[in-house]
Amino acid sequence: MLTPTEERILRKKLQDYNGKVEHLFLNAQGQVCVGIAHVLGSPEEALDLSFTNKNGLKASGEEIRADYDAVRQLAPNRIASFYKRHLKLTLPSSEINRLTNQSLAQFYTDLTQMYEQFDAFPSDAKLALFDIIFGMGASDLADWITFNESIRAQNWQRAALDSARPFPVTAVRNIYVQGLFEKAFRSSKEPDALACS
Repeated sequence: MLTPTEERILRKKLQDYNGKVEHLFLNAQGQVCVGIAHVLGSPEEALDLSFTNKNGLKASGEEIRADYDAVRQLAPNRIASFYKRHLKLTLPSSEINRLTNQSLAQFYTDLTQMYEQFDAFPSDAKLALFDIIFGMGASDLADWITFNESIRAQNWQRAALDSARPFPVTAVRNIYVQGLFEKAFRSSKEPDALACS
């Protein structure tokens, strides 16, 4: 599992890059999302959440479906405020945090299944992999063959070169992840250098 420091860094970066949106919105692929880019694949998934209406009361199923249907009619990949004016419900911060905790727990399980040595990886490599899986999902990451070979071989330098993701991932975010793998490469070489002295 991640250390408390790793988790704090990860949460901050995920929020920096994805935002923390209290209402529904559409990502670049047109998927309905809420919170820190949590995808809601169906209205039923939205119904499982504790949305509140403008009166501060728990939203009804009808209200949640209305917001879900309304956001589906809008253009994808806009700034959060674009969607807010078309919607009536919000999701409390505690519920967003619960969703984020669920996602991180699931992605940790996915990463440890994909990479048996995940817990022994350098901290920077773990942070990079969490950022990637959070954006791509486990199934897309599993299909990234050359990159996965680099990770399993703990070839962090090659992983850095293979880590660039296509749009909608920004160049800044790709540079951040590449930098993490480069730091992992440098840190993995430090013990060898000490052994030679």
